Amino acid sequence: MKRIALVLLLALSGAACGDDPPAMPDDAGLTDTGPDADAEEPDADVDEEPPCEPRFANEDGSVFESLSEYCFFQGDLADHDPVDGVVAYDVTAPLYSDGSYKKRFIILPPGEHIGFSVDDRWTWPNQTIITKTFYYPHDERDPDAGELILETRLLIKDDDRWTAQSYLWDDDQKEAWRHNLGRRVDVTYIDHDGEEVHVDYRIPNQNQCRTCHAQDGQMVPLGPRTFQLGEAYQRTPGAPSQLEVFADMGLFDQELPDLSTLPRITHYYDDSEPLEDRARAYLDANCAHCHNPQGRANPSNLYLGIDVTNDRDLGICKRPVAAGTGAGGLSYSIVPGHPDESIMIFRMNSLDPAIKMPELPLTTIDHFGVELVTDWIAAMDPTGCP
Repeated sequence: MKRIALVLLLALSGAACGDDPPAMPDDAGLTDTGPDADAEEPDADVDEEPPCEPRFANEDGSVFESLSEYCFFQGDLADHDPVDGVVAYDVTAPLYSDGSYKKRFIILPPGEHIGFSVDDRWTWPNQTIITKTFYYPHDERDPDAGELILETRLLIKDDDRWTAQSYLWDDDQKEAWRHNLGRRVDVTYIDHDGEEVHVDYRIPNQNQCRTCHAQDGQMVPLGPRTFQLGEAYQRTPGAPSQLEVFADMGLFDQELPDLSTLPRITHYYDDSEPLEDRARAYLDANCAHCHNPQGRANPSNLYLGIDVTNDRDLGICKRPVAAGTGAGGLSYSIVPGHPDESIMIFRMNSLDPAIKMPELPLTTIDHFGVELVTDWIAAMDPTGCP
């Protein structure tokens, strides 16, 4: 197993594509450095390398074999410094992926726009690319300690359908290469408590991407939606919401409604927010991609989206349709006031492939999420189930 090399986490720079010119050494051959020496003016006619421009595909329409060929980023590829036309974004309620961190970007074709919707999924023009890079900080306590970049996933829209491509980063973190067969990577990092954490990180194969992204049998983007981009990028205090920024950039096909009227989702790590809102946000981000009327778990009739209002749809006093051994001998998805009797907690707290939820190729349990949903169920009025 290859060990992913560490790279320093550098601040975003405004450098153009290509290497900076080498600095002139102190002994560059000038014989007179006094105040009366004739200063040598730089040559104003020297051609500079043109800036990068994002590329959708090869001339023959095929995908690129290396990430750098798309020209999404300038300078060192690992810095993820976007060129013009590549827009960074994040989501308020993220998906748990074995504790990894993510960098997300949107690339629209020139002159095209996102089809905005308040409640439904946005629509995207052909030749849109949405990227997500997965990485681990070397030490969560020290942002300057560097990071391990593992993979960059691309969702690419062409001919009115989305396809997925994965790019695996090499050992020296200089390039990422197309790799759609899946891979396991040994990861070690220091967490916020100073503990060493080991993760058997799994990069999914191309078919496994459909596990989450397939809705009504068609691949779709999941993260960029109205309720997920209502906060500032990286939750920067005082900064405008990402929806405002996108609108000001002209990315949408229409003017936005009053932002105060738009749906929002709670940042579930924020313990100042109501417990129910946080738990529902967690379930939406981690479960609703399958547990919705268009998702793979539709036959279960268990729907966990943030917009669901019916208690039975949410699993409260709901018997499983076909959980089998995944039910653990329990009778209801959620038993109010009794998380230890709830199938939902039993499945979230397992790594057994026949039991665990979500069904992602995870190798760790999200103990924070289990505790959050446990607290939510425990706080319910224990009225009992029939």
